[in-house]
Amino acid sequence: MSRFHFKQFSLAHDESTLKVGTDAVLLGSWAQVSQAKNILDIGCGCGIISLMAAQNSKAHILGIDIDAASINEAKENAHLSPWKERIDFRCISLQSFTQNTKQTFDCIISNPPFFENSLKPHLHKKSIGKHTEFLSLEELCLSASRLLTQDGTFYTILPLPTFRKFIQICENKALFLSTLCYVKSFPDKTAHRIMSGMKKEKTSYSVEKIDIRESKGVYSEEYVRLTKKFYLKLQ
Repeated sequence: MSRFHFKQFSLAHDESTLKVGTDAVLLGSWAQVSQAKNILDIGCGCGIISLMAAQNSKAHILGIDIDAASINEAKENAHLSPWKERIDFRCISLQSFTQNTKQTFDCIISNPPFFENSLKPHLHKKSIGKHTEFLSLEELCLSASRLLTQDGTFYTILPLPTFRKFIQICENKALFLSTLCYVKSFPDKTAHRIMSGMKKEKTSYSVEKIDIRESKGVYSEEYVRLTKKFYLKLQ
């Protein structure tokens, strides 16, 4: 079993629907969790975002996923981390969890599935992690609206075309943009991902931009600044 090593923790992710990847690291680094008390990680996979949130806060964190192998791997990763007392994982769908809990969260984070009406990959696990047949954007936004505290924030990362649909659905569920970050692979490219924070109160919102690399093989200063507390080889 291979493990991906960060500065303060490591992860096994071979069996998980959500593995270690740039999207997860970006979202886990960017989400403002330092003041949170209760965090929900939707579609937690191997637990990468939950562990990043644990490093960045003193919150209690719950990760949920419908894939049992992912949850088993996440539990092992948490047990080997410095924050095992503050992290729990449950094998349950978001739909079922929402219907059966009275708990609310001041921070919800999700690197959600986003492919719709597209060719499904052969691997079922990859289908769960990336396609909306198991969790639609409508269901995600409805649950976030129900589970979020009045002053909490709901963080996601999505491709630009999907984000346009997502923002409309959120407004229909009384969730409004509070912060936005355009992500580009290189300075001369168009944004391929958008990170967002949604709140229940409608206010003006901040806009950020981040380039992952400044040139081939060279990370940008803003990407290094954002992720260096996690990545082992970034100083």
